[in-house]
Amino acid sequence: MYYPVDPRGNRLTVGLRTLDLKTWFEFDDEFEQEIAEKHRLDSSNAEVFAQLPEGEAGAAEFLELAADNLQNFHPERNKPFSSLTEISKVVQEDVCIMTKIGDDWVLTAAVLYAPSRWRLFDKMGKSLEGIHKPVPGYQEQIGEAVEFTFDRMTPDRSLWRANWTLLDDATRFQPTPPSPENQLRVAGADLNEQVFFRVERQTLRKMPRTGDVVFTIRTYVTSLGKLLQAIETPINMLEALKTMDDDHVEYKGWNTLKPALLAHLERDI
Repeated sequence: MYYPVDPRGNRLTVGLRTLDLKTWFEFDDEFEQEIAEKHRLDSSNAEVFAQLPEGEAGAAEFLELAADNLQNFHPERNKPFSSLTEISKVVQEDVCIMTKIGDDWVLTAAVLYAPSRWRLFDKMGKSLEGIHKPVPGYQEQIGEAVEFTFDRMTPDRSLWRANWTLLDDATRFQPTPPSPENQLRVAGADLNEQVFFRVERQTLRKMPRTGDVVFTIRTYVTSLGKLLQAIETPINMLEALKTMDDDHVEYKGWNTLKPALLAHLERDI
């Protein structure tokens, strides 16, 4: 289980680590369920798949690299595929292609079955700064570092990171962004059963031929109750909530969740 909750409290960090390509794709017991969920969603939907002409070469190169990786490290999982929508039924990850256009890294292709409250068609064709514009403090705190990472990456060193959030629904496909009116529903809820800890394991790999960066997203979801049973203490999460400013609380849709969860976690300390 990934538990990427910073013990120093809530703060924006890049938090990248070197990726072993043996673990570029991760498979687990949820495979059949997740692939079935993907099949239920129409890949022709703009919420799920989009590709600009500028992303065609990068998408094609990714498919070649993915086929080689699966053959080398997961041969039992390797099946024929010729498009992003086809490989999305072979691996559990979502896939985004970032292309350098002028001075900007731009989202040019993606297949997205597990958006965490953002819409693909709102992000297509936008730069890193444009994609993350709704995130409070992104550009001021880590925007430059993220751009630097994309520029300086090389094909021989891939990277990964993990982030987390809390939602009131275990469904992976959640494209509706939070808003002041669209907050998590926790009034009278059993938080252990109706709040879900959601982790994205993200990988970054610069491709040698096109120079595009492929960004994969693997989403893990567990109930708060199961999480609290698995970790020694919720002190990290408690500190993150206590140190989260009002802009981030509203951005995440936690206006009602934060006070309820603080009281809930403090009982377990």
